[in-house]
Amino acid sequence: MSSHTLLQGKKIIVTGAARGLGLGFAQAIAQAGAQVVMADILDELVHQEAADLNQQGLTVYSTALDLSQPESVHQCAEFAIQKMGGLDGLVNCA
Repeated sequence: MSSHTLLQGKKIIVTGAARGLGLGFAQAIAQAGAQVVMADILDELVHQEAADLNQQGLTVYSTALDLSQPESVHQCAEFAIQKMGGLDGLVNCA
């Protein structure tokens, strides 16, 4: 199995995805074939990083997320389900 298809068809949220380890995980997961929702409190930066990955042909979405606010967490999950049609996993780097 190619590393580019290891996660083919999976739908994953990565929190803290605007920079650092979260960004690295989001990139690697998308390159392995998954659809990814990149979520971060740094919403402008996470949207920019997601746009860069989309330009590479990867399927990536982005949304603002403040883990200290339960409604924000709920909105992030709903966004992921709406965009990707479900959810298979979560990488929490925030």
